[in-house]
Amino acid sequence: MPIILHDHFHIVVLDNIAQEYRHYSSCQSEEYDEDAAEMRKLFDNCIEMELGEAATSSYALIHDRSTPRQKRGSLDCSVYVMRFIEQLLADEKLRVPQTDVPYLRLKYAARILLDGRAAGVGDKGETSSRVNPV
Repeated sequence: MPIILHDHFHIVVLDNIAQEYRHYSSCQSEEYDEDAAEMRKLFDNCIEMELGEAATSSYALIHDRSTPRQKRGSLDCSVYVMRFIEQLLADEKLRVPQTDVPYLRLKYAARILLDGRAAGVGDKGETSSRVNPV
């Protein structure tokens, strides 16, 4: 689940096999750890409402300190989160070399734009059957 609080993108992943939540952030901060704990509580509440039981409330919240870090002062956290999601879904080791960030930013922007066009969303956000997918 992506988190966008305090001007930073990071994610919390529920792992039912390991019975834990994992928090991945490209910047280490107590504030971001608190955001992850808050998101975990919301997630637990949703699960409890859906299942009628506190199925995940005993799961630990692990703040992964080996997560790749963005350059200090950069605004690259969204790129890191997108890459983390890709790598987690592919069961790959998290790795984001600084030299890859400009390429990844373009890659994700192109995907978002192309997916929007394919879904019939025009340049101004309007939906229309007249918009041709690229």
